[in-house]
Amino acid sequence: MAVQDNDGCIVVTGEHIQVYQLLALYYALCLECKGLKMSRGMSALATIKRITGLTGTRVTMLPKYETWLKERNIIQ
Repeated sequence: MAVQDNDGCIVVTGEHIQVYQLLALYYALCLECKGLKMSRGMSALATIKRITGLTGTRVTMLPKYETWLKERNIIQ
């Protein structure tokens, strides 16, 4: 559940935390496809591969991951 307070801050709680993480990984992979890196740790590509079991390169993984998210009704 996402809760918004009077100052406009949004707090993500419950099962929505995992949804937020999957979406953040999607956008991090978009950045990696453009040559940018979001963190010094594990790449978004490696994390997505670990979570989903999908295989491929950065460029081929983006549409596969997008389909994976659509199948789970995370994005439309």
